[in-house]
Amino acid sequence: MPIFGVLSVLCLIAYVFFRVRYFRVKQPYHRQWISSKATIALGSFMFFFGIDQLIVWQDKVAIIVGSVFAIVGFVYAIQGFKTYKFYQPKAAEEARQQYKG
Repeated sequence: MPIFGVLSVLCLIAYVFFRVRYFRVKQPYHRQWISSKATIALGSFMFFFGIDQLIVWQDKVAIIVGSVFAIVGFVYAIQGFKTYKFYQPKAAEEARQQYKG
């Protein structure tokens, strides 16, 4: 299905976007928050790429590689989401402190 290929490309573009933003931000919590969004995008890319490999190719090697990519990508995206939830309030507080003073 071409939808998983398109989603893979969109997630890869989002990863590059967040990685570039990471290097432009100076606040430490905001940087970690943006880095967690990049981790989610990279994990999603790996997941969608693995699912695409499972659907498109039907040989043994592609099934193994696709399964590994899908599992690792899913775990990576979940870890990025947990990190995102952890740093979101800290980054918001950091932004409030920056704009107050």
